[in-house]
Amino acid sequence: MMKKIVIGVILAIVAGGAYYMFVVKKTAYDEEFVLPEGYQGCAHVVYNVKDAPPLKVTNGRIVHTFDENGIFLTSSPEDFGWEGKESSGSFKSTYVYADKKGNKTSEIEQEQIFASALGSLEEEGEVTITHYHFSVKDKHASCENDLERVKKLLN
Repeated sequence: MMKKIVIGVILAIVAGGAYYMFVVKKTAYDEEFVLPEGYQGCAHVVYNVKDAPPLKVTNGRIVHTFDENGIFLTSSPEDFGWEGKESSGSFKSTYVYADKKGNKTSEIEQEQIFASALGSLEEEGEVTITHYHFSVKDKHASCENDLERVKKLLN
């Protein structure tokens, strides 16, 4: 009888742990940022853009492929792929260059990425742009001030 109780308790713990790992706990996905070969300056991911393609998870990573202006538009929300609503969780970001055919040519070192931040632009109390930005190879770039360029491209 005691042996059955111990086995039952062990099975309940294993089942509870499996339920937590596969149903309750979400996994944060790694991210890859693919920029045009030689790109330098501010790069922006713009979220919640009507008619833009949604983000997708491929091989456990969210891939962002930027245009020649350093802009990536998506209809997905900024918390896509996060571990939870309040936290992105632990993940790895990689930055790479690609040629015009989309072939990755080289990795951009983390030391060459500056001023990354998630933010939004408001006009008359309404959020008009939600974005993630970072600077490539320019530690003096002011990506927040670069949002006017992004707004023009959206219109």
